[in-house]
Amino acid sequence: MQLSIDNRSDQPIYEQIAVQIKAQIISGALAEDTLLPSIRSLAKDLRISVITTKRAYEELEREGFIYTVAAKGSFVARRNLELLREENLRQIEAHLREALALAASCRLSREELCEMLCVLDEEGYTKMNALELKGAGKRYKGFCLQNVDLALPEGCILGLIGENGAGKTTLIKLLLGMIEGEGEIRVLGRDIRRQGAAIRQEIGVVLDEACFPESLNARQVNAVLGGMYEHWQEEEFFRLLHRLSLPEGKRFKEFSRGMKMKLAIAAALSHEAKLLVLDEPTSGLDPIVRDEILDLFYDFTRDEGHSILISSHIVTDLEKLCDYTAFLHNGKLLFMEEKDALLERFAIVRCTKEQCAAFAPGTVRGMREGAYGVEALCERALLPQGVAAARPTVEEIIVFLAKGAELL
Repeated sequence: MQLSIDNRSDQPIYEQIAVQIKAQIISGALAEDTLLPSIRSLAKDLRISVITTKRAYEELEREGFIYTVAAKGSFVARRNLELLREENLRQIEAHLREALALAASCRLSREELCEMLCVLDEEGYTKMNALELKGAGKRYKGFCLQNVDLALPEGCILGLIGENGAGKTTLIKLLLGMIEGEGEIRVLGRDIRRQGAAIRQEIGVVLDEACFPESLNARQVNAVLGGMYEHWQEEEFFRLLHRLSLPEGKRFKEFSRGMKMKLAIAAALSHEAKLLVLDEPTSGLDPIVRDEILDLFYDFTRDEGHSILISSHIVTDLEKLCDYTAFLHNGKLLFMEEKDALLERFAIVRCTKEQCAAFAPGTVRGMREGAYGVEALCERALLPQGVAAARPTVEEIIVFLAKGAELL
């Protein structure tokens, strides 16, 4: 399946994907019952948000072009959709007959059975948040992280952005239970303050400095961590060492910075973690090593039960990887939005200062003046028709907002 994304187009990315897949189905290039790429793998291949590919697939399914089979994937719909519907109805009826027989055997009334079905239905459509912070904060002398509200849905990647001293590391320490603070903090559905030890068994952590004893080699690190984690996977650890070209017998103090970060990431991925918390894992690394590490993170989130929180100053890395973007500035969360929705929401306009001043109130969110006019970050939906506008990068949005634009 051949797809391309035009970042200069005003058409939303999910629509571009849906239109191209429809065209290939109609032309016969995609035959009936063809298995489509998974939502996550398509997002990786196109370097876009998993939320965007999910939206495209939902649109295609709503219009009857594809259908989804639980645990198997999405397929090109057959031309006679009624036959597919009848087959599904037959399966539902068979399962319901089994359920009624089991209910009768344990004297469960129809009302109780219906109530059970309603509960299961609600659970099935409620996706757990891997992270949920409400009013989270921490006060230090001279700095305050205040009133942070954010939620990271299970199976997604959140990029945490902010300048030095914005509060990123403080926020990470709060959600790991390393420091006490304000507000409610739930990790993998549980209170980090009450169940921190159990939760940390399910979190893979990589901080900006890999901290292993300098005298240990990778084989010895494996032995130490095998005694710390209940679900340590020795075979996976050594598989990752091989993939990352890390020597097993070389001492940690002889590793380069890139090798140290690779070892920390291999350890984080080797104990059945459901959540990765990464604080500047690619800082100071060359582009080849960074790309290698980003591929590992993509592979991790192919499992829809896996999630990642990653902070970085390298915004281009986050723009490639993340589904959501959160921006901390001076201890305040300025926004948390789905990445592609954020890029579709804003536009860069280059014009004169007088033209900019004539826009409707609330249109301009940030502006910088140059020798030949101004460059403004604008709400795309509020721009007058016919105004030439360019699609911004996440980095441009952040720079404009950080330089004094009104908060979102």
